[in-house]
Amino acid sequence: MTEFTVQNLASSVWAFAKLLVQDEPFIEALSAPALRTMSEFDGQQVANFAWAVSKLGLMDVTLIDALSSQSMQLLDVLGTQEISNLSWSLATSLITNAPFFNALASRALPRISEFDPQGLSMTAWSMATCLFANQPWLAAIAE
Repeated sequence: MTEFTVQNLASSVWAFAKLLVQDEPFIEALSAPALRTMSEFDGQQVANFAWAVSKLGLMDVTLIDALSSQSMQLLDVLGTQEISNLSWSLATSLITNAPFFNALASRALPRISEFDPQGLSMTAWSMATCLFANQPWLAAIAE
């Protein structure tokens, strides 16, 4: 695994999640290099990895925090689908991450018109699941 690129890491964990393969030793082997190289993950890689972690029900707080932190670094360049997917993934992990949702609400608000209805509803669901209420974001969705 030490020779895996960040793309290899993200693609591998995504494939295991897509197939619902719960190979804990393999996933753990992917997690360590992912943590070491998280700052190199681009938007799609962090979104795919976060989705896979959530889909597999992994409760690795360190990994989820690293994914959240990298997501916050990328919020300005992420597409709206990536933002929606990340918010769903982080909410589904049931590890409330107020800094991520604060950053999402403030930095994605100017781009709210770019979200499609599914993205808006998924992001709203994610915030509600984490008991995070951002009034400007909710008001903008209601318009």
